Amino acid sequence: MIGTISGVVWDVDGTLIDSEPLHAEAMVTVAARYGYRLSQEEFDTFLGIGAADAFAHMAARRPFPIDTKTFTDLLSAYFVAHARAKAPPRPGARAAVLALQAAGVTQGCASNSERAVVEVNIANLDVDGAITARVSRDDVCHGKPDPEIYRTACARLGVSPGDALAVEDTATGVAAAKAAGMRVIAWPSAQTAHMDFSAADMCVTRIEMVDWKEYV
Repeated sequence: MIGTISGVVWDVDGTLIDSEPLHAEAMVTVAARYGYRLSQEEFDTFLGIGAADAFAHMAARRPFPIDTKTFTDLLSAYFVAHARAKAPPRPGARAAVLALQAAGVTQGCASNSERAVVEVNIANLDVDGAITARVSRDDVCHGKPDPEIYRTACARLGVSPGDALAVEDTATGVAAAKAAGMRVIAWPSAQTAHMDFSAADMCVTRIEMVDWKEYV
């Protein structure tokens, strides 16, 4: 049971935008410049966590000659350069955001990605300013599964976490939103459908399955 909500906070990568294949391409490409061969299987273990945390995992296995910020900056630059062609909105995502906007629901996003990646993804979604509070990994001290990103997004929207709903595609993101005190709809992507979403209040395979009129 979700009940009435005052705001919606969206995860971005994998939820609003089908961006995980491009993130994998970026990480494989940048890591390869420094002699690190990243497999798809290893990348899949990074789903839901930020690039800095992924870099820490890789660097623990084999040190890199660059620091975390340089690595994440290179990833962001690669992603932004290719996002228009390779990071489309997920089916139904834009329509859902615009429907909530038309209903007067305040919306934000909470992402483990860096700000440049968040901004290009929201631009690709083309929702005319519907998502007003945008919180990236650059804006907080701790990434998901820590609840800080979601608490920050709710504060910027001016809504209590208990009155807000998160939409997520990973179990890590669900854990972060629940820890923030929010209700959560899980909308797994093709890459995350195998995860355990039992902590979510609802799990859907298509965002059109959500009847927003029940909650606003």
